[in-house]
Amino acid sequence: MHRLHACVFASLFLTLACSQPSAGGASGDTKAEAGEADKAEAGEEAEAKADKAEAGKGNEADDERAQLLSNEVLDLTKILRKSPEEAEKVLGTPKEQAQRERSCVRFVPERTFFKCNHDTRMYDHDKVSSVRVEYHDGFASVVEIIGLPGSGGFSYDAALSLVGLVLPREPKHENPPATNDPDAVIDVWAWGNSSARLVVDGHQFRVRVSVVNGEWFRAKVEVIDNSPLSEDEKSRIMTAKGEGEGASSEAPGTPAAPSPEAAPAG
Repeated sequence: MHRLHACVFASLFLTLACSQPSAGGASGDTKAEAGEADKAEAGEEAEAKADKAEAGKGNEADDERAQLLSNEVLDLTKILRKSPEEAEKVLGTPKEQAQRERSCVRFVPERTFFKCNHDTRMYDHDKVSSVRVEYHDGFASVVEIIGLPGSGGFSYDAALSLVGLVLPREPKHENPPATNDPDAVIDVWAWGNSSARLVVDGHQFRVRVSVVNGEWFRAKVEVIDNSPLSEDEKSRIMTAKGEGEGASSEAPGTPAAPSPEAAPAG
């Protein structure tokens, strides 16, 4: 959700577009990705502001909420907002683990960085290709389900159903360019706070479904905490990205954060 997140937004489906994980790129690639990262983050902030304005026009009395249901593929009710110890009762031992930047970012709607403990873990899974979880201050705040077990024509409704999500409103759809594969067709459906209306333990989440060439094994569902900052988090706001951060170990390549939108009313 910070620079590493957005870097991979520039190559949104690097891990899904290839059959094998890619090795680390050269320094020139890193500079190019950093430039794309800044563009991606600026775009996310603009989207969040636009969605906040649109949300203000909605029916304030409408209190429909998302449903998060237990299911046989991946029970998000036992992962979202859980500690690593609780989540790993479902996910098992991580195959990769890294302490990344000691900061988090939310779009509320302005892009806001704040100091936090940021632990990222990747898990193998017997029903999907992999699951990636970011733990922010000790709680599962970002969950990405990569490679879905669907069949037939791809649809975002079916993808959500596989992981127990029922969202009450229509998403925003876009076809971003495929940086690493010009011939690929990428579809992204995004629900911000105001359209996902997904609340877990008082935290608001946004959702993104994405797929390459309509192929289930190259599909991904992302659920990301985009709650307004608490008073404690506000006290940790960073005036500049990376301010006061300590050294962090090398992190694995990670998929991008979904485009954020404003929080639901109520």
